[in-house]
Amino acid sequence: MASLLSRIRHSFDASAGDVVFGMEDGAVSIFGLVLGVAATTDQSSHVLVAGFTGAFAAAVAMMAGAAGLVTGQLVVGWFGAF
Repeated sequence: MASLLSRIRHSFDASAGDVVFGMEDGAVSIFGLVLGVAATTDQSSHVLVAGFTGAFAAAVAMMAGAAGLVTGQLVVGWFGAF
């Protein structure tokens, strides 16, 4: 039986590309939001609030997507592949 550390390492190696893509995608979308707000206002507080709320919304969306993925995998596991 594989040790916990080797299973974690294998899981990380298998998903490293997804992690990097997700970080790049999130950074670009937040940068676009902040740049757009900064171009339309001269108040730094508006830019900061837009950046923080955009990052929070992105985190909630990723969490919901991950929950949906896990739920789908559980359903397939319970009922088998169709």
